[in-house]
Amino acid sequence: MATDDRELLLSRNPDKRALSEKMHRLGFGSYYDFPEKIPAIKSTEVPANHWKDPVGNNSDGYGVVGNWKVMSYYRGVPAYVGDPVFNDTPDDASMTVGGSRTIGSEYTFGVEYSAEAGFFDLVKVSTTYSFSASWSESTTFSQSMTVNIRPGWVSWIEVSPVARVLDGDFVYLRAASGTRKIGKFSGVIEAPGIEGNLKDLYTLRSTPMTDALASEVRALAGQGESAAQTVDGGGLRFPADLLSDDLRTQAERHDLDH
Repeated sequence: MATDDRELLLSRNPDKRALSEKMHRLGFGSYYDFPEKIPAIKSTEVPANHWKDPVGNNSDGYGVVGNWKVMSYYRGVPAYVGDPVFNDTPDDASMTVGGSRTIGSEYTFGVEYSAEAGFFDLVKVSTTYSFSASWSESTTFSQSMTVNIRPGWVSWIEVSPVARVLDGDFVYLRAASGTRKIGKFSGVIEAPGIEGNLKDLYTLRSTPMTDALASEVRALAGQGESAAQTVDGGGLRFPADLLSDDLRTQAERHDLDH
């Protein structure tokens, strides 16, 4: 989730006219004009079939809507795109690095299992009429390239995606037979997403292997395990989680155009 030390790239305020019309139509105008009056509830108090855009007339209707404060864009945390490749030869070698990586949405409030299926349909609707922007539950990043890897070195590609962050309340409305019920639960949703001239940042990283890691990768490959595989040119592709934080931090970096 977004923190104060992350680079803010863009911030947008929502257009709440559509939400205002829905709330006034169902008799909740005063709550919309003074949102602090809306009582807090738990997401589990919302019936599963009410997780949709409110419908109805002045006397009947129900649903959940996103009452957003702001949509912000930050530079996301770097993530591996494909597995690292280790040049286990005595000479420079041309090898292909990269692959694909799917990064999904995260949110800070609980949504019960019965509502999960329709949750992001609701987010799509709410963001579309509030910001004229679509929202995806996940994004797949793909990038690969052939690079020259020095002997005893390892190379990989990372992506620092643009992270779209929504901060606000979900408002539950129910109007039936003259009765009114309203409640809200607050949270933050984050997922990759670009807008305007914003771009995801791809980076090629390279660093010397440690003796210990090189031995571990060779052992995995020698056992015929799928965790470490031989690639063209004498390289070994292995799971990114074997790289230590120290190796990753000290690695050379070269930003790529994408």
